Amino acid sequence: MPESMRPHAEARTAPATVRTAVYFMLAGALVTLLWAGLGFFDSHLAQDPIALLFSVLSAIAQAGLWIWIALASEAGKKWARITATVLFALVAVLFIAGLVLIALLTTSVPVMGIDGSPAARIAANTVLVGLGLGAVIALWHPNSTDHFAAIAPVRGNAPGSWPVAGNHPTYPSPETIPRTVRRAVRLMQAGAALTVLIAVVGFVDDTAVLEAPGEPGTGLGDSGSSPVFLEDIIATVATTAIQAGLWLWIAAQCRAGKGWARISGTIFFAINLVAFTGLTAVALLTGIGLSVTVSVLNIGIVGLGLAAVIALWHRNSGGHFSRASTTR
Repeated sequence: MPESMRPHAEARTAPATVRTAVYFMLAGALVTLLWAGLGFFDSHLAQDPIALLFSVLSAIAQAGLWIWIALASEAGKKWARITATVLFALVAVLFIAGLVLIALLTTSVPVMGIDGSPAARIAANTVLVGLGLGAVIALWHPNSTDHFAAIAPVRGNAPGSWPVAGNHPTYPSPETIPRTVRRAVRLMQAGAALTVLIAVVGFVDDTAVLEAPGEPGTGLGDSGSSPVFLEDIIATVATTAIQAGLWLWIAAQCRAGKGWARISGTIFFAINLVAFTGLTAVALLTGIGLSVTVSVLNIGIVGLGLAAVIALWHRNSGGHFSRASTTR
């Protein structure tokens, strides 16, 4: 088909459902920034400017992610729709887990974002989850399907060609998966295992603290138990399961040659790298003690993620994702 006759996202108007999803996501970015702005009026954060700065920077990163995925979805990028759905699922699970913790525990639990009153925090995050849900529903509405399906050529035809009747997509077999992709998959599987190991080490460290009754600064009595410790266990198990599952899921999808999985994995690595760097900087600036073992393991997580991303984007990996995807 001549170049001039090929459909392009820029030449088409996004359907109303996609535009609605974009508006929802832009609203989510605005709410995130407004909530961050309220941190300047929080008495606790006012006494800790480093924590306030980190919270604001985190909010800017989150708002940027909202806007980036919104624009990519408006442009008809299939990976953006899938990434938005995955991120929403993660946020929704953490939000629900936070509500359960608040209901079960006597202590207030920050669900997400900058600290404030529990009622205000719940209200703000309910709005964000609602906007995310609305965006995902709109993105997967039947009227949105053609907007994402018509952007890229169907794979399985000649390189760069568009769908031809009778052509069918090809799927990778273990023998045809490039060595770089297999290496990336193994690295991500190792990342999942290391994530579980970090949780176990952290649990052991917390248990050691609990077994030292009356130690100054622990906030624990002689009873040997604390609702805060229970809260940490529940939160750690939930987040570890999500993170490890995400490592394994992205690894499996990359092995299957899904182009969106390679992009999503790169995005998740970038988020993890920013979070790790920011938290480490805050800990060093504030003098908060860090477990040497956990810190080393976290560095290992970042290293595995970096190596996996490099392998996924190696020139030898490109053909694997081009051949295996049906549409992009």
